[in-house]
Amino acid sequence: LMGASPMGRDLGPRVAGRLKTGLTADCTSLDIDEESGKVAWTRPAFGGNLMATILCPFTFPQIGPCRPGVNKKLEPDASRTAPVEKIDFVFPAADIRIKVIETIAEEGEKVDLEGADIIVSGGRGLGGPEPFDTIIKPLADALGGVVGSSRAAVDAGWIPHSHQVGQTGKTVGPKLYVACGISGAIQHLKGIKDASCIVAINKNPNAKIFKNCDYGIVGDVMEILPLLTAALDTGEKQPAPPMVKMKRMVPKKVTPPRKLYICNGCGHEYDVLVGDPENEVKPGTAFKDLPEGWTCPHCGESVDAFIEIEV
Repeated sequence: LMGASPMGRDLGPRVAGRLKTGLTADCTSLDIDEESGKVAWTRPAFGGNLMATILCPFTFPQIGPCRPGVNKKLEPDASRTAPVEKIDFVFPAADIRIKVIETIAEEGEKVDLEGADIIVSGGRGLGGPEPFDTIIKPLADALGGVVGSSRAAVDAGWIPHSHQVGQTGKTVGPKLYVACGISGAIQHLKGIKDASCIVAINKNPNAKIFKNCDYGIVGDVMEILPLLTAALDTGEKQPAPPMVKMKRMVPKKVTPPRKLYICNGCGHEYDVLVGDPENEVKPGTAFKDLPEGWTCPHCGESVDAFIEIEV
């Protein structure tokens, strides 16, 4: 595992090339495939329009650069230890073939979306670039937060890509996320799923974002955001716009079909999750990886006598 930073994106493929193994870049989610025991790497595909879960069953080690914010930081625990191997490495300066000639700083404001506790984001519902300066940034400043955006706003050229939140932008986990004029595309929802509290403001009552937030306000962001900002600026309690406590959807974990291998001779089932403890075959051993000479523990048939089924 390594960070999908500029350095990690450069180093990862070179290491994979030297080791002649595969690499899944820009991972946004990690899991374990129950049948094979291999890492299931999830990353955006087709321009972020769908999420692909990739298995690398044939070459090792498995390598995956992961985006910042994919996993929440744990509280420091001084009692935890791990073996650390320090390797001294010296590379002669004369052998370095690449030299930095000039560094050009990126223009515009730097945005730390991954480290922000509060994010106020705008989407296509803002209608143009001006509201980011006139209503989004003032609310973010009043809350002590930063400005984010949806992919649609970035693609329209309303705000730089550095502000983009979602699986094709930055994966975030703030304490408060305010989504303004954002409909709730799947890649955006995946990028904010770790936020502690999501407030959605949208004039479309059927917007997907309302099924994935903690509080929802149906209304025009152009009217609601200035009221919220004014209330925060004065410190005086103002009448709140109609707000409904929502129940955020919990995504169902989809269990993929499981394979069993049935002996034609006696009907014995070989289950990858169970293995064959009597013959020292560990749980998680794929059927194709059974030891040479393994036979059915009940009738002695060879592996050729087994058929594969899905349950």
